[in-house]
Amino acid sequence: MNLNVDRLLGSARLSYLHDLVDLADTSERVSSSLRSVLRLVARYLLFDSDETIRNDATEALGRYGTRADILALKQACGDESWVVRCAAYSSLASVGGKRYFGILCKMARQEENRIGRKWAYVATYDADRDRAESFLLDAHKTEKTVEAEIGILSCLRDCGHEWATERLKEIQRECPSLNHSIETALSESG
Repeated sequence: MNLNVDRLLGSARLSYLHDLVDLADTSERVSSSLRSVLRLVARYLLFDSDETIRNDATEALGRYGTRADILALKQACGDESWVVRCAAYSSLASVGGKRYFGILCKMARQEENRIGRKWAYVATYDADRDRAESFLLDAHKTEKTVEAEIGILSCLRDCGHEWATERLKEIQRECPSLNHSIETALSESG
C-alpha cells in the first residue's frame, strides 16, 4: 500500500497531527499502529514550510518516537528556526538518551541563538545527568548570554549547587524582563 501523506493530510495537516497526539495521550495504551502512523506523519511534517507545524512534529517525535527516528531528530536540530531546534534538542535527549549526550554537547557549543543554546544545555542534562554536570560547569565559565546561563543554572541547581540558585535570584533582580524564565527555573526540580 502506497500511502500518499500529502493527499491524506491536505490543509488540515496540523489538526491531524494534534488529533493523533490527543488520541495517543488519552489512550491507556498506545497501540503500535497508532504510534507508527503518528511517527510517519510527524516525520513527514518535519519538512513543512510552517515552523509551527515542524515544531509540533518534532515535539510529537520526542514523545512517541523511537530510535528509528533519531536521524529525523538530528536533522531537526539543524532546522532554520531556533524554535524548532529547541524542541529537537529536547526530543533527541528524550529518544536518544545517554548515547547522544556528546552530540548534544557539540550542538550546545555550536548553537548561535541564545535561547536555542539554553535548551541545548538543558537537553544535555536531560540526556545524561551524570555526565552533564561537568560539561555545564565548564559551559557556565564561558557563557556570555543571560538567557543561556539561566538554562545552565537551572540544571546545576538540580545537581545540588546552591550557588546556582543564588545566581538565578541575582539575575532576577538585575533583569526583571526575564522573571518568568527565572521563576520557572527556580520552581522546577529534576
